[in-house]
Amino acid sequence: MICKLNYMLVLLVFFSLSKTRAQSLFEVPLQTQINKASLVVEGEVKAVASFWNTEKTMIYTVNTIEVHKVFKGKSADFIEIVTDGGLVDNVAIEVSHALELKEGDVGFFTLEESAVALKRAVKRTVKPYRVYSGIQGFYAYDFLDDSVSNIFSSFGDGMSPFYEKISAVTQDDYTILKAQKALKQSDSAKRSVRVPTGISFTPTTITAGTQSVLTIRGSGFGANKGVVGFRNADDGGASFENALSSEILSWTDTEIRVHVTANAGTGTVRVITTAGARAESSAILNVSYSQLNVSTDGEAFVLQHVDDNGLGGYTFELTPGVFNDTDVPGARQAFSRALNRWTCETLVNWGISNQPSQDVTRQGAGNVVAFDGGGFENLPEGSLGRTITSRVGRTCPSRGEQWYVDGIDIIFNKDADWYFGNGPIQNNQFDFESVALHELGHAHLLDHVIEPGNLMHFRRNGGDSSFTSIERRIAEGGNDVHQRSITNQICNTNVMTSIEGENCTLDIATQTIPGVTIFPNPARDNVFIKHAGAASRLDVRLYDVSGRLIMYKDLQGDDTTKLLDVTPFKSGVYMLTVVSNGKKTTQKLILN
Repeated sequence: MICKLNYMLVLLVFFSLSKTRAQSLFEVPLQTQINKASLVVEGEVKAVASFWNTEKTMIYTVNTIEVHKVFKGKSADFIEIVTDGGLVDNVAIEVSHALELKEGDVGFFTLEESAVALKRAVKRTVKPYRVYSGIQGFYAYDFLDDSVSNIFSSFGDGMSPFYEKISAVTQDDYTILKAQKALKQSDSAKRSVRVPTGISFTPTTITAGTQSVLTIRGSGFGANKGVVGFRNADDGGASFENALSSEILSWTDTEIRVHVTANAGTGTVRVITTAGARAESSAILNVSYSQLNVSTDGEAFVLQHVDDNGLGGYTFELTPGVFNDTDVPGARQAFSRALNRWTCETLVNWGISNQPSQDVTRQGAGNVVAFDGGGFENLPEGSLGRTITSRVGRTCPSRGEQWYVDGIDIIFNKDADWYFGNGPIQNNQFDFESVALHELGHAHLLDHVIEPGNLMHFRRNGGDSSFTSIERRIAEGGNDVHQRSITNQICNTNVMTSIEGENCTLDIATQTIPGVTIFPNPARDNVFIKHAGAASRLDVRLYDVSGRLIMYKDLQGDDTTKLLDVTPFKSGVYMLTVVSNGKKTTQKLILN
């Protein structure tokens, strides 16, 4: 599985108590992390292995850590840290916003004991831990940038100032179990190698996780394959996400061809040679959207949906507390609205069961929507929601290895101070519908982007308005996944089918544009869109009967009737969607 380290450079005072909001995360200060943790250490990941739990409902990854320093508590030389998700044989479970580590990672961990029981042949006597506050409780050391960071804060002053900040909380010195190598490379070592220069690339706008090829040109890359890094979308670009070696298609001293790896975001591109020299581009690579991948044996695979329920898609089951709207009143309707936005945007075949789920203990193995607690593990401190997707890999004759989703669970934080409405978030509450829309984006196999204010950006600020629509670029990413899902049949599965556009169950009161008329219908060359209210801009999207987005137009102007040219399209039945100011109308259109 692709392992992601998450760092975030924000302009915050280190111990600021301001409540930074994320799509599905909110900040837990370092002081709180240390005080709540039972063990605080610095260490290096020496081994990574994944296992089912004893009930075989969830996969966890055991990370063996060699401890270098102990800041709080008592520790052996080696400990195990259990993280959510992993890969066992042909099944992978991915958990959104979860910490993923890889061998060689070095950093600072705030830990608490783990109660997860794992199914493994050899029982270990080492006490297992989990990271307090999940992804936030790991501060990664970057030896190239001489920095320490987690997803909300980054410190580029080396180790000593960071240690001083920790000691200010613990009021004690740390214990050294193993000496740590120097964080910063010596100046003489830097001068001894040839540094890449003149880095440029084409195209300048691209998508990630889609096997799109970027060509990087310059000089001084060396003859042997090194490392290509893209800005990490999980932390807003504060760190780099390195492409897998298999994603680097060719490498010469002057040119590199590489797939833009999943989770890459908009920002500079970094090249590191085999001699350790590194350089970044001066130009910015624009990443429109990113799709989730599965990585196994060092190779990345795209994902798709299938016909999971025998009805062409997936049926979400709500636990009784969500179904009856008793866990958190208002959550059921808000989740339904978020799901309907996605189904009407991409025609993804999702539905909600008319009966509550009778199984309230599954994770990653069904299609359950729930609040945490009870049969579901509590979310880490600082987490508002998680999407848990179970993926299955199959090797099909003459087509090779392919992966699809066979289960989607979405878990929300029951104790969060949720807001239900359409305006600005009140009193620093968390907008439930926006979090649901974001998590459903992950269920649609979309990864984060680096674009503050975008639905799939990893964070939002307190007081932001709720999302009322899905941005064009994110919709294109979802439509690309959907098109693959309805056309590519993986062996021993059935393809997903599209829902009928007219069956989109939009909330009429908040979503439908009043006074929109589309004529003539049937049409031949041109279609006119007349709207009663003032709308200087209309986003118009045309879908074919399979649900594939075949046209996207921005119609601008102050006139109330706008012209749409449909001459490039064959005769047939289409679905025409008109979006304006976060509201939408979808109608069937017949072309002669």
